[in-house]
Amino acid sequence: MLSLCPGEATDREGVQIWMKRKDLKRFSPLLVLAIFLLAVWSLHSTLEEYRFSDILQQIREFPTARILAAVGMTAVCYLALSLHDHLGLRYLGRPLRLGRITVASFTNYAFSRNVGFALLSGGSVRYRFYSSWGLKAEEIVRLIAFAALSFILGMATMGGSILLFFTAALPDLPQLPLHLLRPVGALALVSVGIYLLLIFLRRNPMRLWGWRLPVPTFRQALAQVLVGSLDWMLTASVLFVLLPPTVDLSLPHFLQIYFLAQIAVVISHVPGGLGVFESVFLLLTPGLSAPALFGALLVYRGIFFLLPFSLAVVSLLSFEALQRRGK
Repeated sequence: MLSLCPGEATDREGVQIWMKRKDLKRFSPLLVLAIFLLAVWSLHSTLEEYRFSDILQQIREFPTARILAAVGMTAVCYLALSLHDHLGLRYLGRPLRLGRITVASFTNYAFSRNVGFALLSGGSVRYRFYSSWGLKAEEIVRLIAFAALSFILGMATMGGSILLFFTAALPDLPQLPLHLLRPVGALALVSVGIYLLLIFLRRNPMRLWGWRLPVPTFRQALAQVLVGSLDWMLTASVLFVLLPPTVDLSLPHFLQIYFLAQIAVVISHVPGGLGVFESVFLLLTPGLSAPALFGALLVYRGIFFLLPFSLAVVSLLSFEALQRRGK
């Protein structure tokens, strides 16, 4: 079992660092609210020339086959997300049954992607499940850090590859410096390469915010990159299958826009990226059918966010009921 290095007051140091930053954290809700209002205003400005009835008509005419395909891809995506926790538990040396990992992972990601503030919302859900199954608090913290790093590595790998190797035409906007996209993509891929190299060369635990974290094996680090990349590709595929024929976007062009929109969501911290994702997506696709595209985005949000969230609420309530019954 992995444990904190002896002789180090790592928990206390981590708390002290967090306390130094708590004043800044007080303002984060106001910043998130401001970003959300800005996104709503941008969305309204983009769609004000269209009638709401046109958007509703696009939703009503959605082919059933596309909806079923998106639901199937969403199920596959959330099943693949459990690989983050599976890898993390292997890293801790605390493997659990696949069914438990799947339930905890699904509930965690459904909450974190809808509620926002993933470390707080999803972390709380993870703690509730895994602590009842025997994991200690520091082990759960390491699991969360490991899964979050896998997410970042996947984003850097897929986003960097798209921005560096695919040069689909994006609109020339003053808010979007296109000449920086390729260097940013290259920097992201170099960062992933540096991480893998450090893991390959380093054997001593790493120190992060007062915590000492054992270094994963090179195979585990490589699996982090692969699982994170698979997560991002499956998530993007859900929206891609929902795009109507009137929205003429090639796959490389779509992926560029998708990853830029997702980067905006991650930076904004707005719960579920509500309004932010749609605004960026519409902003980067001028000339396309806005009602058709916005209708697809609404269906995507319902299938990929709200449907899993509803099931996750049932999952968490059922888990609590079973825990009480067991006691």
